[in-house]
Amino acid sequence: MYIAFKRSFNVLCENNNMIKILAFLFNLLPVKKGKIVFKNFAKGYGCNPKYIAEEILRQNLPYELVFVSKKNNGFPEKIEVVTSKIGTYYALSTANVIVANSRIGNYFLKGFKKKKNQLYIQTWHGSLGIKKMEGDCENLSSSYLKQAKADSQNIDCLLSNSKWLTTAFNSSFFYDGKIVETGNARNDIFFSNNQKTKEKVYKYFNLKKDVKICLYAPTFRDDKNLDCYALDYEELLKTLESKFGCGWVIISRLHPNISKFQNIIPEIRGVYDGGKYPDIQELLFSADTMITDYSSCIFDFMLSIKPAFVFATDIKKYNTDRGFYYPLETTPFPIAVNNEELVQNIAEFKQKPYQDAVKKFIKDKGCADKGDAAKQCVNLIKKHIERI
Repeated sequence: MYIAFKRSFNVLCENNNMIKILAFLFNLLPVKKGKIVFKNFAKGYGCNPKYIAEEILRQNLPYELVFVSKKNNGFPEKIEVVTSKIGTYYALSTANVIVANSRIGNYFLKGFKKKKNQLYIQTWHGSLGIKKMEGDCENLSSSYLKQAKADSQNIDCLLSNSKWLTTAFNSSFFYDGKIVETGNARNDIFFSNNQKTKEKVYKYFNLKKDVKICLYAPTFRDDKNLDCYALDYEELLKTLESKFGCGWVIISRLHPNISKFQNIIPEIRGVYDGGKYPDIQELLFSADTMITDYSSCIFDFMLSIKPAFVFATDIKKYNTDRGFYYPLETTPFPIAVNNEELVQNIAEFKQKPYQDAVKKFIKDKGCADKGDAAKQCVNLIKKHIERI
């Protein structure tokens, strides 16, 4: 009965007249001091919002924490989760602080207004990724552009993880406000030695303690092409064991946009589907090496200084369709356009030159990740709340 009512009400909330009424009423509501509303693509407990919320909980601050999410699972007890449209509208309208890693511009386009005592912090979800974003892309829809511009007009503080990203924001984000180079809160994990996180991952996949993990985490293609994911898992396992010793497993985590095609992950020994694991950052932290194509997660993983490889069979086409900020060849990662090259790159991998190249890349990009990004963001939040 409740589910049926909820669905009916959500449909009603799509009615333009209903939204206008809600916007008018909710715009009259006062801001609740100490109420912080988080948004992680509305997809659950993860990315930068999660690690900022974790820091607030760690400091035991007297704030009300709310996540807007389509799914209500994996959240700590002290965090309220809102899954309905009207609940989301109410949460955002009464928030003292809004922390999001993606656009909420559609909220403002519906007539809801940011209030005087509200602080909107945009953490974004990229880092040093090569894929062009926002205004630098040529194929964005007009509807998304409207949302993006409305969103940027309401941001009070945009967080960056590097001097390079700050420059990219200046050219692409439709934003000329405050940018703070705190680093990414989700990357603080690479500067800790949290064995509990690794134990949690191993327990989830029922792995033996003496095996090593290779994480395969490719991104999606706009044309939904699947041919580019033709990784030779069996040969890869053999090569990893031959090169680095010990036993190895591969955890394959497809991008959410192609997660319905899980059948492309072979059901063979030593290969695991990581698509349902709630937090990719914990997988990155626990992995001993990783393989991707153009996903920005490799630029998070590089902070661990562990081996990382690029498997990109369609690099020429992808560069034409989406566009890169800088050539993939200028990164520290060995590039392969087929399985034979990937195997060869792993077999010939040399740790010292790779580590030197990673450290130089991080320095050249002016990377700000030092393990205290979440604390810096929470300090911004505390200063705002204390001023009210």
